Amino acid sequence: MDVFDGQEVNRGASSAFTFIALIAAISITVAEDPKPVPKPRALTDWEKKVVDKINGYRKAAGVKEVSVSVELSNGCQKHADYLVKNYVEQKSEGATGNDEIDARPGYTPEGKKAGAVSDINYIEPLRAVDESMESVFQRAAMLQPDLEKIGIGVACPNKNWYVVIDVKSGLTAESPAPFVVYPGDKQAAVPLQYKPEGRNAIPDDKDARAGYPVTVTFRHLDTVESIKGTLKDVRGKEVPVWLVTPDTIADAKHLKSIAIIAQDPLERSTTYTAWFEAEVNGEKATKTWTFTTGKK
Repeated sequence: MDVFDGQEVNRGASSAFTFIALIAAISITVAEDPKPVPKPRALTDWEKKVVDKINGYRKAAGVKEVSVSVELSNGCQKHADYLVKNYVEQKSEGATGNDEIDARPGYTPEGKKAGAVSDINYIEPLRAVDESMESVFQRAAMLQPDLEKIGIGVACPNKNWYVVIDVKSGLTAESPAPFVVYPGDKQAAVPLQYKPEGRNAIPDDKDARAGYPVTVTFRHLDTVESIKGTLKDVRGKEVPVWLVTPDTIADAKHLKSIAIIAQDPLERSTTYTAWFEAEVNGEKATKTWTFTTGKK
């Protein structure tokens, strides 16, 4: 026993206390070590095929590629699986494929969130992308210049397809491209006709035989005003068009997109010149470009 500062100290007791404290500290350190982060799962075949298809169109438009977010895809897959169990019944009740109703079989909060921000299709996934590009609003969603990530969910029981593509959650606040046009400059083999969609972009079209849409899509945080647009044929003659703008159609405002749509199908193997002008965030934006239609 020693004396320290007027007090008796037992060396054995002190050593034992120090050893116990050291073991406790080591135990705490081990307990606090972070668990290894699990590796994200590999992409499914459909995820790979669909994102490649979308990126093919984005490349033609001159805009950066997007990637698949496994987290977003998990929500999309849950919504696709929910639709398998509920779509027919809820459609008869007036709900849409975007809806996921609480307490129904297969309901999940993640699926509900994904459904609300996704494009829903009921055909084979790659064909769904092609048909979306023939429309106005689904095309605009897929070509947004500030879109970085997408989610993809696919279910097909009994040959009934449910395809869920989240094209909103992966938007970013920055983009090197101020806008994207489609068809792209000097693009060839462009289709001739507009494919009607659930959200009608041209309600004044009475015969459902309009031309393939020419679209300009801006960043989702932009303010787009004072829009003009024309389409001219190979002879330089102006083609009668419908001009769809954020001021005329609610979905165009939501997607910050405009469309120049010929009132009749485009002519085969013809080069057209498109032009638009707009005020974007208070500054003038304009572009003139050409594209050529295919044989059918």
